[in-house]
Amino acid sequence: TYISLRKLENKILKELARYSMTMEEIENSIKVSIDQFYGIEINDFAVAVAKTAMWIAENQMLQETEILIKKNIPVLPLAFPSAATISPSSPTNFFIKFIITVATFFRLPN
Repeated sequence: TYISLRKLENKILKELARYSMTMEEIENSIKVSIDQFYGIEINDFAVAVAKTAMWIAENQMLQETEILIKKNIPVLPLAFPSAATISPSSPTNFFIKFIITVATFFRLPN
């Protein structure tokens, strides 16, 4: 999903560049980032693999954007705030925790 959204964003930025935007405005217009994505994995290893895959996808898409705007975009160091939120949990446990959180927040009767 991330790659598809970034490809669409790059197409839009390419069209905007043809008409009015400067390259610096394009660089500041990148809005889709991996920290907007959430996921659930069953174990810690799967979480690490998923986060690594998201970082690789982000790097690939930033390289495509660099070609588009003809300017280097720094990607290192990898920072934890710039990472997809992937939790080690089963979907059932995640759903139960979500329901408990909502029930606690709204103080729903038992």
